[in-house]
Amino acid sequence: LTVHVPIDTLSRGLLAGVAWPAGYFLGRPAGWYSLAMAETAAVSWCYYRWRQAGGRLPLAGLTISAALLVYTNYFGWVFLAALVADLLLSRATRTQFRQFLAAAAIVFLAFLPVLRVFVNETPTEIHRPANWLAFLARSGYLAHSLLASEMAAPWTWPGIVALAAGIGLLWLAWNHPPSRRLLLLLAAPLALGLAAGVFSGSRLALFGPWLLLLLTSLLASERARTAAVLTAVAFSMGWLGIATGRYKGTHRYTEPWSQVALQVVELSKPGDVILSSHPSLFFHLSYLLPWPQDRWLPRAPLYAAGRTFATAL
Repeated sequence: LTVHVPIDTLSRGLLAGVAWPAGYFLGRPAGWYSLAMAETAAVSWCYYRWRQAGGRLPLAGLTISAALLVYTNYFGWVFLAALVADLLLSRATRTQFRQFLAAAAIVFLAFLPVLRVFVNETPTEIHRPANWLAFLARSGYLAHSLLASEMAAPWTWPGIVALAAGIGLLWLAWNHPPSRRLLLLLAAPLALGLAAGVFSGSRLALFGPWLLLLLTSLLASERARTAAVLTAVAFSMGWLGIATGRYKGTHRYTEPWSQVALQVVELSKPGDVILSSHPSLFFHLSYLLPWPQDRWLPRAPLYAAGRTFATAL
């Protein structure tokens, strides 16, 4: 596999990364999302450097970054499986297969200390859809949000424009063989995660680097000008939603739950009972108080700092 990226195309790819509207939220400095996004980018960079030139240094970088990724988020194993599929699709040599499997074995050995937690926690994270129509609508919404951000909802006019541009980019990618492989590399893990019900808007950060790889590939194709226009249109609609705040598909990024949680702690005292039906309140409270369970809606009344917290049904 030989990859030659002209300097002007690389510059446009970097510009796409800076202009990506979803990155305004997903690349935030706090939280595991931005760390996982950086590790996914490192895995991808080392993988393609290793495929291009071989050598121990890129392979070592791939091994280390993969180990960090699966420790940050268990879904990293799906990305590694996707790279195995990429090796098959690109007809890698036996030597490359052996080297990659050896690297994966090292990552697995490094993962052994948390393997039991992984096995126990994974079933609780997977959710079967109760309503298939709602599942398909949510999946389409999240896939759309990866390109234009959740601030340009697909039922608003900027979201519709961004959706049309996204469909155009999909058509270009499918008709450009190098981009088609990157499209499949992005789509397969995304579809698996959506089907398992493990993704929310913030967890889409994991796919940011592979989306930008796809866009950069399109910017290097013979339809680069068309791809650039479609990307600019989709991104502009996302930034219009961010700037105006009028077209958002979620209130999660604008609700003041951190301030509400702080006020609850300041105004309450030991012996009080706090009721809420919103998981965000409990999420932020869990960082302010010693919290005895998962950062979600309490399944039963719980006690923290002398206070009782329960779900209001």
